[in-house]
Amino acid sequence: MNKKEKIFVIGCGNPYDRKGLFNAMLGRTRMLLKNDEYNVEFYLIGDYEPWLVRKLRGTPKRERIESVIVDGVRIKMLWFTYSILDYICHIKLHGRAYFKEHFLKKQHIHLKDADFIIAHSQDAGYVAMNAKKRYGIPFSVTWHGSDIHTAPWNSCSERKKITEIIKSADINYFVSNALCELSDKLVRTNNKKVLHNGCDRRFIKYNDSERQRLRDEFHVSDKIVLSFAGNLIDIKNVLLIPQIFEIVHKHIDNTVLWIFGSGKLRCQLEESSKKLPVVFWGDKSPNKMPIFLNCTDLLLLPSKKEGLPLVLVEALNCGCKVVGSNVGGIKEVIGEKNVVDYPSDNFVENFAVKVVERLRTSDPMDEQSINDEFSWEHAYSIEYSDIKKII
Repeated sequence: MNKKEKIFVIGCGNPYDRKGLFNAMLGRTRMLLKNDEYNVEFYLIGDYEPWLVRKLRGTPKRERIESVIVDGVRIKMLWFTYSILDYICHIKLHGRAYFKEHFLKKQHIHLKDADFIIAHSQDAGYVAMNAKKRYGIPFSVTWHGSDIHTAPWNSCSERKKITEIIKSADINYFVSNALCELSDKLVRTNNKKVLHNGCDRRFIKYNDSERQRLRDEFHVSDKIVLSFAGNLIDIKNVLLIPQIFEIVHKHIDNTVLWIFGSGKLRCQLEESSKKLPVVFWGDKSPNKMPIFLNCTDLLLLPSKKEGLPLVLVEALNCGCKVVGSNVGGIKEVIGEKNVVDYPSDNFVENFAVKVVERLRTSDPMDEQSINDEFSWEHAYSIEYSDIKKII
């Protein structure tokens, strides 16, 4: 019997806060686990925040568990204690996180037995790069968004580190064409490829009777439901959502807005939405989101920057229409007719007009759909082929 190759996956995140990046890593890893040729181990770098940092960042306390099983995938945790000094240097001053960098330099020891390393985003890529330097292990890095469209432009040290990782990787995956093209402004190399995110099979369009039952249950059977799902932070442009919705509501008065997610801008959003029919649902698990998306007529995503938002693929698979800003990979998912240029004059008004236009269209030729490139099966076929060539 042939020896199984050891494929180690490493990423960063929080298993208690399952959103886009975490779900993308999990989706890719679940496909790898189906392959009997591989022994797969999944490591996740998590930030443990002391009391003062939690207070400054407004984040909850997390238990430092050794491992956790999510959707059948065992995840081994590597905890870093996020100091107040790192918080000030990295978050406030956009400089180097000295203690975290020292921590990351030592984590290659966990990967020394791997035949191939799959890293997700900058910190994990840095660990994989050090493992290659120390043990000669080949690795890939998947770049999901902010590590390319934001971090390198805020800090010279970050730009230098990200450039080094891109050069060192055997292959770099970018979740959108736009992100890959932007990376060329950092460094042009021949080890780049676009690999779109897929979507969990739970995100499907329910039949008409089930959709109607759910709409009755949520008391929106006579309403048109607009939704936003994501972090309530500045880069998502969420403070413009009440303004956009107010204009839409004036044109179509039986509209309601559902907002899913959490973040430091929630209080401001609630204050600016007080006179509008808006419901704040908070965070919902990935298991529940297909239910809410099947009750949604149109999803809004007016972001300032993006990689390739997984929620777009999920929404389209559930039968939602989608309107987004023309940034990152949004246009690659929903098409040119459904995006609004950002930044631009009268962005709010133009976005609202586009939403009204999409809600009122009934032409089957204008229905939005998703193509096969946005599936985990397609992503896995590319990744599997590349791993075989490299090792």
